[in-house]
Amino acid sequence: MGGAVGTAVLALPRATLAGDWRARLVQLRAQWLFDTRGILQGAAFLVLMALALALMFVSLSVSGLVYGTPTWPVTHQVLAAINGSFSLPLMIVVIFYAGELVWRERQHHSAEVSDAFPVPDWVQLVARFGALLGVIAITLVAGALVGMGWQLAHGYTLLQPGLYLSMLSLNAIPFVLTAVLALFLQVVCNNKFMGYLLSILWLASTLAFELLHWDDKLYNYGSSPELPYSDMNGFGHFIVGTLWFDAYWASLALAMLVVAALLWPRGAGTGWRGGRREAPACIRPWPACWRWRWWALPGWVASSTTTPTCSIATRTAPRRNATAPITKSSTRSTPTCRNRASPR
Repeated sequence: MGGAVGTAVLALPRATLAGDWRARLVQLRAQWLFDTRGILQGAAFLVLMALALALMFVSLSVSGLVYGTPTWPVTHQVLAAINGSFSLPLMIVVIFYAGELVWRERQHHSAEVSDAFPVPDWVQLVARFGALLGVIAITLVAGALVGMGWQLAHGYTLLQPGLYLSMLSLNAIPFVLTAVLALFLQVVCNNKFMGYLLSILWLASTLAFELLHWDDKLYNYGSSPELPYSDMNGFGHFIVGTLWFDAYWASLALAMLVVAALLWPRGAGTGWRGGRREAPACIRPWPACWRWRWWALPGWVASSTTTPTCSIATRTAPRRNATAPITKSSTRSTPTCRNRASPR
């Protein structure tokens, strides 16, 4: 039986290689979603989240009583309970998953494949950092929703969502700085467990410095002045010093992220020495202003909080009688010295 045999034409889709910013953002979004989903589905995150919520319920139950008298669950008290309950579990999550994200491909022996992808090093680092930021935000928002539910369940309807947003944003800054430090230590050490060790030592040193009264905010990474809140005055003038110190540490965190991107391990057998050899070539094209501006803000904050300046406070000496004439000797100027930009 004879006949013509037909040939099927396979139409291949047209593909073009792109290396512009749109392509980088697509890669960043895909990597960020993959990393964030991996953390949220992790057993360690779910267990620590359940522990934090349990601690929060206990803290809310205790904070509702003042000398045995029940009080309304006002918003700033609920936020204080959220911050106290989530501090340690969220710190553990950030430090643990920073190491997991950096070492995931190499731990599963797929780094040679993923490193061959046309993806810049900064995309991988920013995606992992963004995943940690997403986990921090999701955790704090979950605590806020539980806190609002607690308020409504106890008959308090003045929820103050603006206060929730502002205080949770301020409370998230230490966790963000911890995420930067944990990623930086994992990249620089080029050893997962050594990075964990240094992160734990830093976390323990913050407690030791407090016991030793080494509480200067200029060398305690991530620290800032106390920020009290009242229903009458809000944050008051205390917010200014807190924000300056947050900017002070954020400048250092930005520098650590840049160093981590320059030393990012890629390829088989690459380590800290290989990244150190390539770092000067990568940083040379950057303008000089971007290289020195990271130290301008820390220098200004340090000089503003440690350099004493003198001001003249004029006071009038008490007169012996009301009819005595005012002379030059009846008033005297006393110089008083204070810190120029004391945050307190």
